[in-house]
Amino acid sequence: MAAGIIDGKAIAQQVRSEVAEEVAAWVQAGHDAPGLAVSPDGLAVAFIAPAPDGFFQLFRMALATPLAGGSPVQVTTDRSNKTQPAWSPDGRQLAFTVWNYDAQFWRVR
Repeated sequence: MAAGIIDGKAIAQQVRSEVAEEVAAWVQAGHDAPGLAVSPDGLAVAFIAPAPDGFFQLFRMALATPLAGGSPVQVTTDRSNKTQPAWSPDGRQLAFTVWNYDAQFWRVR
């Protein structure tokens, strides 16, 4: 199972089985995707994408059951743009950078 950015504008999850390899989840971003991080256990992905509020927000998506139609869940909602998501080594926390021409570092649980 692998997740990645394709052409800088879409996030896809690829699933391999003994029978076939297919794209199981696809998240289209209207702009360049400024970050993607796979959890340490490989069961979730965190990524930055434009949200309905117009800001780049942090999203999380479970990869454990991709064929069951896992949907992205928006994690942040404040009025700032995020980038560079990263998981803690134990996979229980996410960190990201807020960019507004001042550097800020945040951590979420």
